[in-house]
Amino acid sequence: MRLLAILCTLVLAAGATLSAQQDPSVHRAGSVDVPLLEQSRIFRNVPNDHTREVYEGLLALHFPLSGGMQDSYDRARMNDRTDWAWLPSISMIVNLRQTVEESAPVRTPSYMPRVRLTAVRTSAPKAVAGTHFTASRQLVLDGTFGHYSNGQDGCPFAGQDATRACAFPAPVDDSALVVNRKDGSFSSHYLEAGAAWRRLLWGEGTMNDTRIGARSIVTVFTRVRDYKAVSRLPGGMEPDLRRLYGSLRVRAGAEYLSEKALHPVGRWWIGGWVEASNGHAPKDVTRWRMAAEAGKTFDRIGGTGVFARWYYGHDDYNLGFLQHISVLQVGLTLGGERRPTYRF
Repeated sequence: MRLLAILCTLVLAAGATLSAQQDPSVHRAGSVDVPLLEQSRIFRNVPNDHTREVYEGLLALHFPLSGGMQDSYDRARMNDRTDWAWLPSISMIVNLRQTVEESAPVRTPSYMPRVRLTAVRTSAPKAVAGTHFTASRQLVLDGTFGHYSNGQDGCPFAGQDATRACAFPAPVDDSALVVNRKDGSFSSHYLEAGAAWRRLLWGEGTMNDTRIGARSIVTVFTRVRDYKAVSRLPGGMEPDLRRLYGSLRVRAGAEYLSEKALHPVGRWWIGGWVEASNGHAPKDVTRWRMAAEAGKTFDRIGGTGVFARWYYGHDDYNLGFLQHISVLQVGLTLGGERRPTYRF
């Protein structure tokens, strides 16, 4: 049963290729032509004494609605001027964790559909002094309306009365709250704004020798997410849950990505981020989360790769958020951004 579940997860992750926009110059199925979208991943937390999972999977399917960066890169190059691209997209992201219990159940997966508009301003490639490379500077802005829930209908906390709109029979101190981890409801909407500065270094021809590909990409980014502004909509985050989990989150990070710098052909990257939230939960819930990771993909197997990430902070797997974890996450990754290229 466990093996079957893992195989099903891999098949679903591979299904992200349905949203692929194939580039004849690369063998990276499952990639999309919008910057800064998540990759599908399947991994294991080490140690797993708190998370108690057989494996964890993040299935990220992205569907661009119009436009693409390759045309924008071409226009910036041929017209020798800055170009804007407007890229609306819909994403369906599912985070699931199969736990070490009888029959190895999947306890309350996270469902995270969203609508996003990404605007990208790219400068024309300019020569880099003393080298045969060119470089472009890029500003990426996006706005998101998203939903984050676990598809359950039980009361969020143990001791609540379902017949009285999940109210407590008597006042309960925050330090005494216990999450209902079997069928407790975790439901929310959020608004998010993101900004990133990127430097693309060009200078490597692609397979058909008609396009120049990015050699490396340096990214510095920040994101702000608010759960309170849209909490009054049906399915929004309840006040008790929002107070503990936090209604505002601010993240900042950086990444260095290199294309075809290591053999076999693919990409490798290193990066990390730090996030602060305004939650007021007691016990092990920290206001700070952080992560650092490195990974390598292989074009010959459709962009599948391996990664290792250190994560510190509260467990952000919906109803696991009252636990603090510090783990090494090791596993496989699929997809990611299509390799930037421009026609010469």
